[in-house]
Amino acid sequence: MPIAIILALYASRMMGLFIVLPVLALATVGMPGYSPLLLGLAIGVYGLTQAVLQVPLGQLSDRIGRFKIVFIGLLVFALGSWWCAQADSMLELVFGRALQGAGAISSSLLAWVVDLTGEERRARVMAVIGISIGLTFLAALVLGPALMPWRGLAGLFELTAGLALLAALLSCLLPRPAPLRALGAVFSAQRVRDVWHTPGVASSVLGVGLLHAVLMALFLALPAQLVGAGIGPDDHTGLYVVVMLLGALPAFLATGWVEAKHRLIGGQRFAIAGLIGGFALLALGLTEYWMFVLAGGLFFFGFNLLEATLPSLLAKAAPVRDRGTATGLYATIQFFGAFVGGLLGGPLLSVLGPSGLFTALALGGCIWLALRYRTPEPPRHRSRVVAIDLNTFSIESWESKLAAVTGVVEAAVSPAGSVAYLKVSKDALNESELTDLLAQSAR
Repeated sequence: MPIAIILALYASRMMGLFIVLPVLALATVGMPGYSPLLLGLAIGVYGLTQAVLQVPLGQLSDRIGRFKIVFIGLLVFALGSWWCAQADSMLELVFGRALQGAGAISSSLLAWVVDLTGEERRARVMAVIGISIGLTFLAALVLGPALMPWRGLAGLFELTAGLALLAALLSCLLPRPAPLRALGAVFSAQRVRDVWHTPGVASSVLGVGLLHAVLMALFLALPAQLVGAGIGPDDHTGLYVVVMLLGALPAFLATGWVEAKHRLIGGQRFAIAGLIGGFALLALGLTEYWMFVLAGGLFFFGFNLLEATLPSLLAKAAPVRDRGTATGLYATIQFFGAFVGGLLGGPLLSVLGPSGLFTALALGGCIWLALRYRTPEPPRHRSRVVAIDLNTFSIESWESKLAAVTGVVEAAVSPAGSVAYLKVSKDALNESELTDLLAQSAR
């Protein structure tokens, strides 16, 4: 039930983001103050405010809990959507889009997923979330143009406001783990640096940035190539659905296998190879429908497998006390990656053409794959939550005693609840030693 609710939160949030993208450029022509610059800002300022606020709000969720950040963020997003619906000029629309982005809940929501899922289920849950985001993207491409005649652009923003309010109500039904950082500064640059330098964090964060950069670059060039091959715009959505499903189902199965076999990095190498294969085929200047299906299937297999395993790798690497900070970094670079992919992909497309752009993306994938071959598999760690008695020992004593247990890699006690969050070695944990410590404190 909690995971189903989180999926609904992701879907409503992504629908609110994607549904206006197919129609925004056409619907704003003639709006007072219109210019290409303000149109670009109306599209991109959402991602900018998202990226700027992900880390501070992720850290704040470590301090006051995930629910408050997610609930308030959804209300802010709803307010921004309502403002956009009432906008009478481009400047008002840009402000509303910036306000939408200020409801930056991605890092807190991802940290909430990590809090609520065990190590064995986490990669599969991430795969399902990745697939749901992809399906929501496809649904938005269909619904945006279809609903425009209903109430125009204002109606789409009103719909997104309603979805955000519904999501806020649904978030009230989720379990609320006790926050781990009740004291201290809301934002700490030093803590961000410490988390970044934690082994495995930077690799995951930069990986998701690259992944979303190539996704944006793909959709800059692919539609024109499809039209050039005689596949009309009316047939694009059907093709996207086919390739998404063709790539998503094998990726979901592969995710479970690499997690069970402790081969996350090996799985990512395989996924990057899928991206390279898809780009290499597209670089050939395809003309047949089934070849586009094959190329798209390879790409979305790699995309979905990376979309699932990168956050799983991040969860294994992130310090227990700073999961919100780690997921904030992750979400920030994810949004910046999408921005950079569009920013650089456009000039490359104009200079190199679709085939040249896909060749460049394939070569970039080869460099990424080479770097991934230098990355070792992460240690076999998993998360544990244990009940403790704060009347027996102080928080500092508890953390020291728990960390001294054989196989406990990291221990963090919540000041707001009688629980301790542990990162333990899957192979070395001495269960009897941990049990004895907990039983001793209960006497």
